[in-house]
Amino acid sequence: MPSSSESSGLPPRSPSLAYCCRRPTGWSCGGYLPVLSLLVVLLLFFFASWSLLLHCPTPRLTALNTSSFPLSILAVNGERSPAEATAEDEISFSSSSSSSSSSSSSSSSSSSSSSSSSSAAAASAAAVVCNRSRYLSEAELSDDQLTVLVPGFSIERIAILRNNTRRMASYPFVRAIYVLWQNMDIPVSRFDEPNERFDSDGAPIHVVGQRSNSLNNRFLPRTFIESSAVAIMDDDILVDKSSMEFAFTVWRENRQRIVGYFPRAHLCSPENGSWIYWPKRLRPKGERTKYSIILTKAMLLRTEYLFDYTCHMPSGVREMIDETMNCEDIAMNFMVANYSNMAPLAVVGKVKDAGDRWTTKDTRAARVGLSERADHYEARSRCVNELAKLWGGMPLRYAYNKAVPV
Repeated sequence: MPSSSESSGLPPRSPSLAYCCRRPTGWSCGGYLPVLSLLVVLLLFFFASWSLLLHCPTPRLTALNTSSFPLSILAVNGERSPAEATAEDEISFSSSSSSSSSSSSSSSSSSSSSSSSSSAAAASAAAVVCNRSRYLSEAELSDDQLTVLVPGFSIERIAILRNNTRRMASYPFVRAIYVLWQNMDIPVSRFDEPNERFDSDGAPIHVVGQRSNSLNNRFLPRTFIESSAVAIMDDDILVDKSSMEFAFTVWRENRQRIVGYFPRAHLCSPENGSWIYWPKRLRPKGERTKYSIILTKAMLLRTEYLFDYTCHMPSGVREMIDETMNCEDIAMNFMVANYSNMAPLAVVGKVKDAGDRWTTKDTRAARVGLSERADHYEARSRCVNELAKLWGGMPLRYAYNKAVPV
């Protein structure tokens, strides 16, 4: 049984990205209306109202948008994504229409028709991926085991990935492991060869080919998931058996929350009031240590959240993640915090991180990680600010304790 509970508090309430935690010196949101003349009063009122809108907005968090569906969603098991369906239909339509078009007016008409056709194709594909009836209901999902999802791309980490998945497959509470293979240059069929197979000492290990190298892939809903909880793991992470079992126990008592081993935080810059991503827990002077984000390096969460992330996220979030090749973990933390009004919960355990350049002997494997980019942390700070814009506020909440096994 976990020995700790958690108390959480809201971050600064103003969603303004320019002044998220303090207003400009000398400004009073109440305004002051000097009575000089009617004209002066009206002018002062106008400028005061404008400043209030800029610096003192009322916090407003966006509810899950069930009508939003991005064109970047990727399909699995032979299903076309909206993006792929759109591209294929546009190419097909353009090829047939270009041969029959003989004037600029007909070309314009073809372009308009192509756009309509693309939108219809995207809507059709979206209806398939986000058709909730395709997936098991929560009542049908297994509650005593979890499913492990591990994105894979780097050939330098294949040996590490193969070893980690084999170890985790031996854990009795693991139902199945799926390697989401995203390297388009190396076909999934390669892993059918005797010396390339993912051998298992317990739960089955499947390699599932993806149609692009998108970080959003790890949060796609999957028809093959049969458990209430999923563990999202990086390919270089291995959690000790007892530690992972403890995390699973903690999650079953905190089902609405994200549970994991790598806590991070967000904070507001006192210089310019923008949000900052902090690559560790915060320990403000005179306050307790706190955190608000759990990384996808090792994260446990409800299977249902995969569907919500893919089909109910505010428009623009997944596109931003594909453009930056970063921040999918922050986006998931935003969504869960907004949905549950709860902070994530960090757990203590034995975790081996082969991608950590400070602790691993395999420097070649460590160098291929996304976090090794020079601008990684600056990019994540930009993500936090952009996500706050897209959500219309800052839903992240702080947690102050970790769950520790006894």
